[in-house]
Amino acid sequence: MLGTIGLAALDLNDFEPVSDPLRKPSWVITINPRGHIALNNAFQSELIKHTSDLNLGFAIHKTDPRIMRIFLTETPNYTFNKSGSGKNDTDFTRMLVERGITLPARYEISWVEELNSWIAQSNTGLNPNAVKDSINATRKKKV
Repeated sequence: MLGTIGLAALDLNDFEPVSDPLRKPSWVITINPRGHIALNNAFQSELIKHTSDLNLGFAIHKTDPRIMRIFLTETPNYTFNKSGSGKNDTDFTRMLVERGITLPARYEISWVEELNSWIAQSNTGLNPNAVKDSINATRKKKV
């Protein structure tokens, strides 16, 4: 089973613990090829701690569409339902695809105190074929 490593070559000090995924739920936004934007339950729960409604400002980084800023505002561009339903915005998702984001996309979120905002970041690279790949993803779902 251990192949060429051998049991004698193993030392407990050479191992590091793997983080427990249950310790802190990750905050996530997903965007599908049909333009549906959804907040996961963990992020919704976090938002509700800070606001009685889910009126949010969304801003995309000017030069890197893998980064979004999410913030509380009196003039939101999105209002999410507390029941968990998302928003449909084909104009926004089209802009993401035109800038190289392949859909479906997943953005991991963290709070950045200095910006008084949640910052969402996609870890996928920019794709020059994002339009074609996103269209193909939509077609696969219809079959």
